[in-house]
Amino acid sequence: MKKLIKWILRILFRDYQFNRIYFVDLPTSDAKFSGQMSGIETIRLVESQEQFASSLDQQIRDHAWYFGKFAYVYGIYIGNELVCVCSFWIAGHPNIPNRFSALIENEAVMVDLLTASNCRGKGYALAITRFAENDLFLKGYNRLWTWVWHSNTPSIRVFNKAGWNYSHLLLEFQLYGMRDYLRFKLPAWGG
Repeated sequence: MKKLIKWILRILFRDYQFNRIYFVDLPTSDAKFSGQMSGIETIRLVESQEQFASSLDQQIRDHAWYFGKFAYVYGIYIGNELVCVCSFWIAGHPNIPNRFSALIENEAVMVDLLTASNCRGKGYALAITRFAENDLFLKGYNRLWTWVWHSNTPSIRVFNKAGWNYSHLLLEFQLYGMRDYLRFKLPAWGG
């Protein structure tokens, strides 16, 4: 049944997205990164695209394009290897998704959260999210946003554990010949 629904949606629409929209108001009681986690040498801002090359994971290397002006990118390093990245874009970034076009000066949107495949399941995504929350609060940001594909259980778990609020389900449909999406907000459901 699921395959049939996807097939019908692909015939009817050029693209479609079913995303859970999350936000967190800063500061939060969970925002402070407490102590070292086993195996993590350091969490810090990534300062150049070249630092992505230190990852043995091809997916992380491919995500170097998230770095740049109007961006904050955080990395977890084990030794000198980048094993987890978390990227935020701020107002003024030319590639902010239209669903966040109303982003204001003291808000940021998490556009990428990725852990190397051989390091998953160790709590790195939660650790880097909390570290980024604290650092962005210290930089003057009051609210952070993100979106998660409606069935991405590992990411949903991270944002629930981090205390982010599930705002709404955003359904986006792009008709053939249209540049923008038709958008429908549905109330948050399913925790």
